[in-house]
Amino acid sequence: MTRDYVIARNRRNIPIHFVPGVVVNPSYFFPSVCRRKSENNVFHVCFVAEKYMEKGVNKGYPIFIEAAKSLALERENIHFHVVGNFDSSDVMVTDIANRIKFHGRLMTSELKGFFSRMDVIVSPNQPFLLHPGNFDGFPTGCCVEASLCGVTVVATDELKQNPGYCDGEDMLIVPPLSSLIADTLRNLVDHPDHCFSLGVRGKAMSRMFYAPSRQIGPS
Repeated sequence: MTRDYVIARNRRNIPIHFVPGVVVNPSYFFPSVCRRKSENNVFHVCFVAEKYMEKGVNKGYPIFIEAAKSLALERENIHFHVVGNFDSSDVMVTDIANRIKFHGRLMTSELKGFFSRMDVIVSPNQPFLLHPGNFDGFPTGCCVEASLCGVTVVATDELKQNPGYCDGEDMLIVPPLSSLIADTLRNLVDHPDHCFSLGVRGKAMSRMFYAPSRQIGPS
């Protein structure tokens, strides 16, 4: 969008160098954060975002909860985690109250430890719901931080902003539909080694895209 704006308003050819989104705290790189494989056959799925509107609809929170409820009915080994200013009053979670934990807002140092225990992060965000023209980048900052810790990313990319991740190899890109997200998570739960491999490959790509030397180093 920025590129199109610049080109449309300048008749001269202006050199443009694209650097994919968010500047990440260097602590995610030095030393590298390692995700631990799940213990006791328990699968941990998280949702990490800030709530800016009722129910966090633009971030896809209701979609996440609907998918969680569906999975909780058939899989006893899945636990769900929410980070941010959400609580049990945003969307009813009575049915999964013993399977979901609200962690509140976490500092970077806390978030790194949190991600080291997660298997998957889900980000079903949707553009233009908060206000006209509003949208999140892809991946979101939270997904980038999770990926740098080896967490498998399951996310939406409605505006086709993918900087170069390979869907199905580095992460899983899905529509913002709870049924499809539930199917995706179900497959990951049933194939934990595949899930772990996705996280490893995604981490390698994220370290390349968002390395401090690339984001703020000399061009």
